[in-house]
Amino acid sequence: MNASCSLFSQILTLILRADFERIVNETGAEYRSKGLSSRSQFVGMLFCQLGRAHSLREIEGGLKSCEGKLAHLGIDVPVRPSLSYANRHRPWQLVEKVFSRLFEIVAANAVGKKTFRFKHKLVSLDSTVIDLCLSLMALIAMLLLRDLQRSSRFGWSLANLVALLRMNLFTHRDLMAWPNEPFTTPPHQQDYPQMILAFG
Repeated sequence: MNASCSLFSQILTLILRADFERIVNETGAEYRSKGLSSRSQFVGMLFCQLGRAHSLREIEGGLKSCEGKLAHLGIDVPVRPSLSYANRHRPWQLVEKVFSRLFEIVAANAVGKKTFRFKHKLVSLDSTVIDLCLSLMALIAMLLLRDLQRSSRFGWSLANLVALLRMNLFTHRDLMAWPNEPFTTPPHQQDYPQMILAFG
């Protein structure tokens, strides 16, 4: 990880793209689908949770305002009608399997006394597909946040970590270093010469 990408971009890399695409194929999430990709839908719903967006309109507007910072991810900013359609029609098994795979990775990386686990069984009872998707693209966000909290030396409460991360989603900080020193001054872009294009 490094500070040449936003915290949000680095969080997305924790979910390996190869794993995600494999799960898309396994679940047939994009069978005969057109338009918005499963990856773009997933990014939109993860932003919804981490950025505390309250509507599909806020998801679209929030990501559009940061579109230049997400261009390197190779996704389209989801527009509200496409996101609504995808949430209604994409199989919920996609996010269930993404959560399970991410949990395996997080649990395997937990070492020492701070082993990772949920104290209670996770149960989700919902009446519609869209509610189930939201309860799950929420469990994935909580899993990522809980892993950051576990690995940090700062001694975060989960509520404080959620609040401060929301305010810094698109700042350029090292995701592995930021939770330990959240109040230090962000590095200047010029500190990363690989980002500067030299023209002859």
